[in-house]
Amino acid sequence: MMADYPHLLRTVTLTAVCLTAAPAAAAPEEGLTFSLVYGRWETVLHDAATTSPVTYRRVGVEALEPIHPNIQLGLVAGYAFLTQENQPITAGLELDGGYGGVLVRAEVLRTSRLVAHLGGEYNFQRVDDKSADQTLTMDSHEFMAHAEFTLRLSALWSAGIGAHYLDISSEQRLRGTTRATHAQDSHEHYYSSARLELNAGGDGAIGVTVHKGALDGYALYFQRRY
Repeated sequence: MMADYPHLLRTVTLTAVCLTAAPAAAAPEEGLTFSLVYGRWETVLHDAATTSPVTYRRVGVEALEPIHPNIQLGLVAGYAFLTQENQPITAGLELDGGYGGVLVRAEVLRTSRLVAHLGGEYNFQRVDDKSADQTLTMDSHEFMAHAEFTLRLSALWSAGIGAHYLDISSEQRLRGTTRATHAQDSHEHYYSSARLELNAGGDGAIGVTVHKGALDGYALYFQRRY
C-alpha cells in the first residue's frame, strides 16, 4: 500500500500541471480563514493481539492565519464522540469529550486555476465515560501530513484531491473498582481525499470532503474569510 502513494502523488502532480497552462499567478490568500466543521470517520487501531475499528464524530472550528505570504498557521478545537469495536474495555460505550490541535499549511504552487499546499497537523483528543464506580478515559495523539491540490472549475465551483499520512497513538485507562491500561496505534497510515466546494458569495464557501483509506469518512464545512 505504501508503494502506491508516491505513484499517486506523482500522478496528481502531473495531472495538475497538465490542467494548468501557465497563466499569471494569482495573489496568495490573505486574512483570517474561519471554518465550522462536522465530520464522521472510521479508522482502525491495533495492538499486538487485536485490531479494533473506531468510529468518531467531531463538531469543531478551525482558524487559519497567514504568518508569511505563503504560510498559514492554525488552531482547531471542538467536541468529539467515539465508539470502538472488538475491545471489552469500551464495549457498548459512546465516549465523548473534546479535541484541540495546531496545523500549518504552506502554499507551494499557485496559478489562476490551481493551488497546491503541503501541510502538517497535530491533534490531542480526550474522551471518557463515567459511571458510579468506574471512569474510562481514552487519550489520542494524532499526527498528520497532507499534500493537497485545489482546482478552480468556475466562478462558483472548485474541486480538490489529496494524499495524506496519519499516525494515531492512543491509551485507554479504566479507573475505579477495576483498573486497567491499554495502548493502541494506527493499523494503517495512508489515505486519500476528494473535495467539492461551492463559493457562497463574497468570502464564504460551503464544501464536502470524502476520505478513503486509513481514515474513511467525510467532513462538511462552512468557511468564511475575514
